[in-house]
Amino acid sequence: MEYKLRFHDSDLERDVSERLEKILAEDESLLIMPRLTIEEINRYIKEAIEDAKKQGNMAPYQGLVLYVTKIALEKARESR
Repeated sequence: MEYKLRFHDSDLERDVSERLEKILAEDESLLIMPRLTIEEINRYIKEAIEDAKKQGNMAPYQGLVLYVTKIALEKARESR
């Protein structure tokens, strides 16, 4: 299979921000971190997007690998 992805940076920023907020709220190990400001979070997201752009086509593939791995792990946990 060959994949071609098209999306806007603003959509990616919004989705990453929502996911990051959820992770920061749920992960107990992150509770000891100093609270991040919205400006800091937005800066980190923009920097991460730029890093991903530098990876070219490998970035979406790596994301897909992580997502499929997460789903497989959830299925494995459910079957136990």
